[in-house]
Amino acid sequence: MVGATGSSYNISSTTSLNNGFKFRCIVSGTCSPSEISGVATLMVNTPVSITNQPTGKTVCPGDPVTFSVGSEGTGRTFQWRKNGTNIPGAKSSTYSLSSVNVSHAGTYSCVISGTCGNITSNNATLTVNTAPSIITQPINKTVCEGDPATFSVVVSGTGLSYQWQISINGGTTYNNLSGATGSSYNIPSASSLANGAKIRCFVRGSCGLSVTSSAATLTVNKAPAITSHPSNISVLVGRSAIFSVLATGTGKTYQWQVSTNGGATYYNISGAISSSYTVSNAQTNQSGYKYRCRVSGTCSPGVTSNAATLSVSGLIKPKPILKTLR
Repeated sequence: MVGATGSSYNISSTTSLNNGFKFRCIVSGTCSPSEISGVATLMVNTPVSITNQPTGKTVCPGDPVTFSVGSEGTGRTFQWRKNGTNIPGAKSSTYSLSSVNVSHAGTYSCVISGTCGNITSNNATLTVNTAPSIITQPINKTVCEGDPATFSVVVSGTGLSYQWQISINGGTTYNNLSGATGSSYNIPSASSLANGAKIRCFVRGSCGLSVTSSAATLTVNKAPAITSHPSNISVLVGRSAIFSVLATGTGKTYQWQVSTNGGATYYNISGAISSSYTVSNAQTNQSGYKYRCRVSGTCSPGVTSNAATLSVSGLIKPKPILKTLR
């Protein structure tokens, strides 16, 4: 080697290209022959480096999973870690789990040590999808016709999708509600036709797992409405007059009212709280009285019937029969 003429030879900066080089020295003196030393081999250790980082995984419960790392360097050893803590026995370039559960979720990395130092890989995240589970079931709703009604469900799990369903035949058959694919379902204006309907939510998660909520019942109360108004009545003095009203609605109550001044002012009649009201022993001073019924229900407002007029006439005395004396 040019210039290598001393008792020692120095390489100022070795590289991996020098690995395996063999060196010897020829020693010459005044007297020949020359002497040749034994051969010395140069071993150049290389620092560890990562050629392939571990990658994140998303799996379903029960699936297997393997993390791997590619590396180079001299004297490599491996130690896998979960969330920064060494995993006992995980000392190869790969780390495998045969059946994953939710407790395995976390970040995994590998520390690679070598003759010339060590290096740590990037973190690889393991995500374990969880099955859907109902936390809060939908609850029964009672509303008035035309009011909104909202049903909600709270579900835990991964990759959730929702489909609300309805049954109008007592819960034996359920049909999907079009567009009802959120965690809540809103009816903007409840119809009496939906009274008694049962509503539930089918929830699907990742990995094909699903769950169905319990069914909630929708009760739609109808506001009171009068279908038949009381009619005017004419009776003879001392007779009875019966006024009646027909009405629909939920939780109906009745209150008959009377006006003694031609309808300008009405007063509640004490105890007159059924669908009909009887004026007993009508007198002529009651002629012209007006009667009406106020119908209330679970849903407000109430309704008032038309007024009906009572006419009372006196008894007609028979004319005397004149007899001719013979």
